[in-house]
Amino acid sequence: MEKNELNSIDGFLQFLFEKGDYKEIVRFGKFTDSNLWDLRSLKLIVRAFYEEKDFLNCIRVGKEYIKRNQNDYFIYEILGESYRQQNNLVQAFESYSMALSINDRLVAAKFKYLILKYRLHLNLNEDEILEMENIAIKAKNSYRLRLVSYIQFSEGLLQESKNNLIRVLSLENGLQSLDYLTLSLIEKYLGNIDESEKYNQLFVKSSFKLNFESINSKSLLITLSPGNDFVLQKYKMFEADMLNIVDTSTTYYILSADPIVSHIEKMVKKYSYTQISIVGSSKAGTGVVYLMDMLHKKYPNIRIKGVACSPQIQLYPFNSNLIIPSYKRLSEYIFCNKELQNKLKRLVEINELPLNDNCSLTIFYGKNFKIDFNEIRLVNKRKYLNIIELDYSGHASLIPITIPEGETKEELKVKYADLPIDSDLKVLGGDDLVDIVDEIYEIYKDPQMRLYKYL
Repeated sequence: MEKNELNSIDGFLQFLFEKGDYKEIVRFGKFTDSNLWDLRSLKLIVRAFYEEKDFLNCIRVGKEYIKRNQNDYFIYEILGESYRQQNNLVQAFESYSMALSINDRLVAAKFKYLILKYRLHLNLNEDEILEMENIAIKAKNSYRLRLVSYIQFSEGLLQESKNNLIRVLSLENGLQSLDYLTLSLIEKYLGNIDESEKYNQLFVKSSFKLNFESINSKSLLITLSPGNDFVLQKYKMFEADMLNIVDTSTTYYILSADPIVSHIEKMVKKYSYTQISIVGSSKAGTGVVYLMDMLHKKYPNIRIKGVACSPQIQLYPFNSNLIIPSYKRLSEYIFCNKELQNKLKRLVEINELPLNDNCSLTIFYGKNFKIDFNEIRLVNKRKYLNIIELDYSGHASLIPITIPEGETKEELKVKYADLPIDSDLKVLGGDDLVDIVDEIYEIYKDPQMRLYKYL
């Protein structure tokens, strides 16, 4: 197209934007040269990419825009959020800083800027913390209040932190596991022991849920769920007592690991288990590593075997590879709340897991899933650690290695058409298992690809 031809449809782009037809504008933006657009049209394209959550292209075109207009705070704010969504925290911080230098009345941008300042530099003065608190209180935003409270707790502003968590409670009619733990520690530091114990009990109660089925075996199979529902409850190809666990702390088992292990200790004492097998995928795969280490230290003579499908290898320091909603939220909590950070630092990473004859780990991952492929590069190969690469485009699924014998490809397509998918996976574009049934079936055809063979 000639430049004159493109200019003739500038008004049409405005019409599309006002109509909310962002997809059509995005189509123009992807397949035309941004240098040919006038500034107004270029801004519409940036906004359309943002509305469609196409953050990479939003950044690409937004950078072209600010080369031609460096005084548009709105585009800097959009770039800040787009960089933040891509886990590029430094560029996000710089973009919000530019937006605020042009217009210092941008309330949402100011809050995000200050959060990023704390995460990147651990440097906020009391006036800045108070400004964040006022923004959150005025908006009646429990998410913002929670972050402010965690920062106040980390900075020793205990009463202020407590007050804001009480505000969160009134807004949400409940608290998260980390909130209860934080309140327990605040009351402890303030000398209120009974209140501290009350909140600690609420912390434990809110950290995990479980169910247990016994067949009077000396083996215990523990399944860790990456979501809100129990997994493998009907898995009968491995004879063992079965303990199904869900991490209701939503912290990748960081907070729930201690109370879960305390519960398992009681079970080992009662049932005298000689072998413990632990299975989990994605964030629950990370939990497998934590529990293996803690249980092996307590029971060095009990055989412990773990199977982790696509575990997240590094949660701290910040892992920019994990562009998934649950990690982005968790990473904010980690950097704002020193207790969560301290707990994570005390937990072992995969490369530090003490493996031996009585403690071994198998990792499955799909080589065609970018995030998982990048994560597995962080793992050091060694004895008692078995890494199995699958020709698979899905994320962290136990499905290929837990299919009952005798299933046909057509039966699998029907079965997975209505299967609920983890919300993180949907964002990553891996929400349609039907599209990868061919890969699942090829893995399933290999008789060695059976979970029970690794337990």
